[in-house]
Amino acid sequence: MKNKKLSSALGLCLMLSSAASLAALNETEKGYVNQLAKGGYVTITSTAKSMYDTATANTEVLDVAAEVLLEKYPRAGEDHDAVEALAWVCRALGRSGNSRYRPVVEKVENDDAVHRKLRGHCEKAAGSLPKEVTNGYVAGTVNLAKLRDPSAAAATTAAVAAPAAAASASAPSTTAASMTVPKNPPPANKLQGYAGYELKAVTLSDEAAGKKNVDKVVARIDEGLKQTVNPILTEWNAAAGSAASKQKVVIEPHVVGVHKPSGANRFWAGAFAGNGYVIMKVKISEQPSGRIIAEPEFYRRANAMAGAWTFGAHDNAMLQKIGGLLANYLTENYTEAVGGITGFEP
Repeated sequence: MKNKKLSSALGLCLMLSSAASLAALNETEKGYVNQLAKGGYVTITSTAKSMYDTATANTEVLDVAAEVLLEKYPRAGEDHDAVEALAWVCRALGRSGNSRYRPVVEKVENDDAVHRKLRGHCEKAAGSLPKEVTNGYVAGTVNLAKLRDPSAAAATTAAVAAPAAAASASAPSTTAASMTVPKNPPPANKLQGYAGYELKAVTLSDEAAGKKNVDKVVARIDEGLKQTVNPILTEWNAAAGSAASKQKVVIEPHVVGVHKPSGANRFWAGAFAGNGYVIMKVKISEQPSGRIIAEPEFYRRANAMAGAWTFGAHDNAMLQKIGGLLANYLTENYTEAVGGITGFEP
């Protein structure tokens, strides 16, 4: 009992120490931390560029950048936005001149699975840092989950001070403006060990069904999901023959919000056609029992200005990339139930 109390007290001290250190940041640095931890790739790109331009040297901020890089680079693949964002993070770490971040950028540089552009920028960043490393950054030093969900930290404080009733989570919103949760909760259990896996066709909410050309938009999303998710399920199904469970996992994607400006709108109205976005809820259940394992929610945005510059190509890419968020969630929760990002951008 004493050990449990001591452990709780130590945890609280560490949390308060971290909170105090973040409170000591100026407003610009607090913005950097918030945008790096919670932002999507477009936000991370602009933040890292600003850090590079101003030669940000505050280790509290740079540690967050290093942790974000280590978290996201294994999943970047060929995604242009991801590669661009993480390349700028590498450049910002290199510009700091702090040898603490050399092991981080070298780890990315030496990973052959990483896109050559990202490896190249990390190689240049490593070259600009001192060879003799002092107090090298260690993965996990920054707890991104706490930065992304301050309410979790507050709940921890309350639990240490005096046990209270669990707070009920608010229902996820179906509007792009109010979706603010950057992380999906973990499924009820890992996804490994089932007798089979199936992806259903994308369905559309009644609220979004009346929009012009929305059927074509949904078809593009469905195509993107098949391209990214089905190869994963094919591999899982091949390994499912020896599974003890007789239940099958069924994945049902449902678009609840969408705004995709047409090519003509982008050509004539440009950025005035607004940001594009897709909000997709996914029910993952066991069949035939009907037990729901998880209901993650995913969000992709196409910046209005980028959509205008590319005459709608950025909007089209958005429809493909939302499938990557679901694919990441599935793979990350296959051997362990850990949750995953929603893709939300403030």
